[in-house]
Amino acid sequence: MNIPQSLKYPSNRKNETFWSALIVIVLIAAFFRFSGLHWDEGFLYTPHPDERAILMKSREIEMPPLSKLGTLFNADESTWNPRWFPYGSFPLYVLEISQSIVERLTGAAITDLRTLARSISVLADLGTIIGIAMLGKAAFSRRVGILAALLISFSVIHIQLAHFFAFDTLTVFFITWTLLVLYRLTFSGKRNHSLLAGALIGLGLATKISLLPIAGAFVMAHLIYAARDQNLEDVQYWKVKKALISGAWGIAAGSLIFVLAQPYALLDWNRFIGDVTEQSEMVRRIRDYPYTRQYIGTTPYLYQFIQMGKWGLGWPLTIISVVGLFWAASKGLKLVHAILSILCCVIIPALILLWNNNAPAIMVSSLICFFSLILFWPFRDKGASGLILLLSWVLPYLLVTGSFEVKFLRYLLPAIPIITLLGSAFLIHCFNRIPRYSQISSACLILLTVVATAWYGLSMTALYGEKHTAVKASEWLVEYGKSGSLIIKEHWEESLPNLSNFRYTELPIYEDDTYIKLTRISDSLQRGDYLVLFSNRLYGTVTRIEDRYPVMKGYYIALFTGKLGYEPVLVQTSYLNLFGINLIEDTFNRPAIPDPTKRLIPPHDIAGIRVGFADESFSVYDHPKVMIFENKKRLSATEIRTEIESEAISLSASNTLNPRSPPKDLMMDEKLLQAQRRGGTWSAIIDKDSISSRFPVATWLAIIELISLCALPLSFFIFRGLVGRGYLLAKILGILVTCFLAWLLSSMKLMKFEDTTIWISLGALTLISSSVLYFRRAEILHFLRIHWKRLVILECVFLLAFFTFLLIRMANPDLWHPYRGGEKPMD
Repeated sequence: MNIPQSLKYPSNRKNETFWSALIVIVLIAAFFRFSGLHWDEGFLYTPHPDERAILMKSREIEMPPLSKLGTLFNADESTWNPRWFPYGSFPLYVLEISQSIVERLTGAAITDLRTLARSISVLADLGTIIGIAMLGKAAFSRRVGILAALLISFSVIHIQLAHFFAFDTLTVFFITWTLLVLYRLTFSGKRNHSLLAGALIGLGLATKISLLPIAGAFVMAHLIYAARDQNLEDVQYWKVKKALISGAWGIAAGSLIFVLAQPYALLDWNRFIGDVTEQSEMVRRIRDYPYTRQYIGTTPYLYQFIQMGKWGLGWPLTIISVVGLFWAASKGLKLVHAILSILCCVIIPALILLWNNNAPAIMVSSLICFFSLILFWPFRDKGASGLILLLSWVLPYLLVTGSFEVKFLRYLLPAIPIITLLGSAFLIHCFNRIPRYSQISSACLILLTVVATAWYGLSMTALYGEKHTAVKASEWLVEYGKSGSLIIKEHWEESLPNLSNFRYTELPIYEDDTYIKLTRISDSLQRGDYLVLFSNRLYGTVTRIEDRYPVMKGYYIALFTGKLGYEPVLVQTSYLNLFGINLIEDTFNRPAIPDPTKRLIPPHDIAGIRVGFADESFSVYDHPKVMIFENKKRLSATEIRTEIESEAISLSASNTLNPRSPPKDLMMDEKLLQAQRRGGTWSAIIDKDSISSRFPVATWLAIIELISLCALPLSFFIFRGLVGRGYLLAKILGILVTCFLAWLLSSMKLMKFEDTTIWISLGALTLISSSVLYFRRAEILHFLRIHWKRLVILECVFLLAFFTFLLIRMANPDLWHPYRGGEKPMD
């Protein structure tokens, strides 16, 4: 009997269909990403600040010649050391090596690295699409892999970030392929898979250290392999041993690759740690930078979800991805177990991070999420191990990143392919599981998600086909502006390109509101001919922080309503647009300020759908709203200042203007200052030749023992329910009571803070304690006779702790950075 070839090898045909579809998707994605790669043509530099910093650093490094190869290991002398670690070093080296190869092949020097760098970013994103398709095929089905790849190829955030060289697409590439290798490792346990996964993680960390949570997925993959098909009655120890050995090899490979890809993380350790710490503090707004103030008052998790729905992915894909995430977290569980799983894996860690997202809280919340996935694993279906692996990466990463005070949308990119994959798996699951007569509704949902995402993607591609708004604004100024005119721009903001025939001055908008600042702004506006607002960076931020900038909202309202004599003469905008439908970004409603574009003649009024505010990281780099105002009325500085003050006062709840000035109430008044000076200088108060200065350790120990002895009877009475009657607590109690009494007498101004006050406080403690001793002397003496050995042991424990802590302090007297309060926390 002859079996048709199509029936004999159905899996081969399905594979051919899968790969054919994937090739088509990659070609479509490549078209979207390579189109408009010169989106900032007309700029001599890239207006993306991170990309600009990266390209500048790339220009500064080079491999030393063979004659000076030894300098590679000297962080101070090596030309291969970027001396800059907010980002990883590996992509810098990739760009530098790629530049050398291209220059050798073409025989021409590359003077502008933007196109080459962005091409690397595009290739990385295409690699992510291939990787997510293969991961979807392996973990779910071919349909899931193809659907996820198709959605990612159309995703606006992927298309946009592929047009920048800011390492985001490279980090996602390494994450995706790491998870693919780890998924295969859960079945094989092979050392080669662990080595490859470790190497990919090492390269990922050398690209961006924030990918460290992927270590949880690495551990989870080895746990899944070791536990697969195991039972408590017959544990297969060889699988556990194999998982441990392969895991150790993977960790070694990852560490080695990380060192090779970013060697100066170790060779220039202090600078590396300093930059990483700075970035960590920046995202939590411990460090206050102007470009992070836009996120003051935003809600963690909700802000990112809304911005992704409006701009990053579109509402259909955003909602489906979030639903898919929760579906994956509860799949295969009964209702009660599903609720508990989401509570333990998501809600509790999120609450911890909302309360505090410092390093210990991040560690605790991540561990709770990780172990909760393990805890509910036995209650899931047998095929749920792949979901657990993916969740072990994406849940901790989203929980931690979503809790940050700083919410750049690109921070979510490493998780987006995985939640898109889970959303795709959910859609296909619904399509396969519901009755056939109802599949049409599921198919319509899939079609809606694909069409909406594709519409967003095509709109973004069309945007890159237009000339940059800042370039168009610059061309208008060159054509209509008078050469030599004074252009006013805002600081911490980009400049219009190609205006060498004009003069420039800046307004210090981000500086604290003071009368000096107000005077400077008024003087500049009097002299200026044109005022350029490159984007909504400043007027969209400072007007929302009225407690910090009480004058700036008044300034912008006065400017936008024409009270400062400046009239809008040009507004350049560019929005997501397809088939004539604009998705309009509103920059005025959120800060509650007037729209000056309505005062143009004719008014600037574009038809479309008003979507609302767009995150700055989405709008201000490649399509900012540029506005140019001309000084028509030529008001004097006094008139301008009066208008700003008047507007600011009208907005003030107290009808007064209170720009920030030096806080005088924090300074000592003259009487107190003189009293403090009469107290003497440090060297006059502290006698360097005294016994305490010459023998500090012995003096400290003697004083502590004296105070504890004075407090001992009182401690015996208060802690009489304890076995040791509070013998060691007497040392703390004595210091506490003595210091409190001395502070109380001084703060109430009954006595000065001096030696006499301290001795009186200690005398009061001794008097109270002596009264207790008198009335309970028999009980106390009886206890001492019977349990004196126990008290000797307790004293030895105290002395051991005392001298151990003393050795620590001797090794490093300043155990805490002065920025955090000096050594006082250690006291």
